[in-house]
Amino acid sequence: MDLVIVGAGPAGLTAGIYAKLFGLDAVILNNQEQPSQVNWAYEINNYPGHVNISGSELLVKMKEHAKKLGVKILNEKVIEIKNNQVTTEENVYQTKAILIASGSEHRKAEIPGEDIFLGRGVSYCAVCDGPIFSGKDVIVYGGGDSAFRYASFLVQIGAKVTLIHRRNEFRASQYNVDQTKKEGVKFILGRTIKKIDGDKMVSKVILDDDTEVNCSGVFIAIGEVPSVEPVKKLGVKTDENNYIIVDEDQATNVPGIYAAGDVTNNKLKQVVTACASGANAVNGISKYLKGEK
Repeated sequence: MDLVIVGAGPAGLTAGIYAKLFGLDAVILNNQEQPSQVNWAYEINNYPGHVNISGSELLVKMKEHAKKLGVKILNEKVIEIKNNQVTTEENVYQTKAILIASGSEHRKAEIPGEDIFLGRGVSYCAVCDGPIFSGKDVIVYGGGDSAFRYASFLVQIGAKVTLIHRRNEFRASQYNVDQTKKEGVKFILGRTIKKIDGDKMVSKVILDDDTEVNCSGVFIAIGEVPSVEPVKKLGVKTDENNYIIVDEDQATNVPGIYAAGDVTNNKLKQVVTACASGANAVNGISKYLKGEK
């Protein structure tokens, strides 16, 4: 096999499409326990050719495109990468090159009560869990685009939303900020959550100034952390935030190991940049397999 692609998000699927077009024998391994983050995007407005499409819908279209070209997508979880061998819970694949497109996972806020009330009012996914909070008071914690998308979605399904952010300025795009303000979301700025509290379910949060805010749910949206296991065991270099360092061809410091999408140190984490990095990686891998690099 020429190439094993670990991950079936935008980067991995694009890489699979390009691998097919480049004539490479490749397979995409999809860990169903860790769906692509794009699945949780309620609405995407910055992917060319698609307006007001949900992340899950866009991903379905990408998968359909890949399958139509004959790309092999297998629902298998990778448990070990060793030399030129990728081991899943079902199979072992011998390959000449490996592309890590495993994306990222939700970052925990490390707030007392966060783990205790997970599934009992605390959530990291508004699309998954939001509908049960229709008509209820909820908190969205964060200041980036994910937080604003969560807030907007929750408002549209009938929740009463307060967004809490530790700074007085937002990292989110101005479009998302303006849109959420129009929708009537309340804001508490310059504050952090000191504790999530309740009895059997969440009933309030306590802020760092000891103010209490009553709520039935807390949606934490403070970014993601890259899914770099088990590739780090190979000695792949990462930056201070644990993102895989790649060159202009998406190559890592380990020969034959490439990375693309949100798992890398690319600054802009968007669907369009993930797709571009997947295509670029296959171009680099093709040169590597031909001995041109």
